[in-house]
Amino acid sequence: MSIYKTIIESLIIGAAFGLLGGAIAEWILPSPKLLPTNEAIKAQIQKLDEIQGSLGELQKVLSQQKDRLEKDQLSLETIKKEKERLEPIVKADREIVESILQMQQERFRKQVWKERGIGFLIGFFSSLAASSVFIFLNRKKVINA
Repeated sequence: MSIYKTIIESLIIGAAFGLLGGAIAEWILPSPKLLPTNEAIKAQIQKLDEIQGSLGELQKVLSQQKDRLEKDQLSLETIKKEKERLEPIVKADREIVESILQMQQERFRKQVWKERGIGFLIGFFSSLAASSVFIFLNRKKVINA
């Protein structure tokens, strides 16, 4: 029985190795069904060419956008430099304008009192003249009272 036992064990071990080898071969080596056909390869190459063309166009657009952003950045820097250059002048002009307005306001205050005084004097002398005329006419009896 030992020979039969050895033969059976050998057969079982051989079958196990055969199944294991077949499984590994199937897993590692692709079957002919899984290999792409010539048309599929051509279609993939055509798609890759289209994608490459699209990427080229995208690269051009990105390059144009980059150039535009660089120009905008230069313009912004130029404007900032111009602002920094003009800011002291504007500040000085603002101070001058404020001082002129303050002087004008002071003159206006003085002028208001001057105008009020002149108005008062004109009113006073007009009233005095009217009273004098009334008294003169009353003496001449032009006005009957």
